[in-house]
Amino acid sequence: MASAGRVGVHGFLTLRQWENWSGCAVTGGKPYTYVHSTFVQPSVTCSGVAVQYTSNWVGLDGFNDETVEQDGTFAWCGGTDHTTPKYRALQLARPRRR
Repeated sequence: MASAGRVGVHGFLTLRQWENWSGCAVTGGKPYTYVHSTFVQPSVTCSGVAVQYTSNWVGLDGFNDETVEQDGTFAWCGGTDHTTPKYRALQLARPRRR
């Protein structure tokens, strides 16, 4: 974990990287209730190799607890021969909204 220091008056920026995730978290300061992002969904080139995928997300996360609200996109190589590009918009909320 690397810290990039103070971010304005809102808190501290913490950079994280795992095998399947990397990003940053702003911790401390006042709570956030809104987040916005703009990105271009990368196209997927499917050569027939299984388990190739990409995802892009933006969200509000509890960071130190089990809450999360995220929206994003997911792209993968589908079909029986893994040569068909597939794309899907996704929404994740935990705990699950009732």
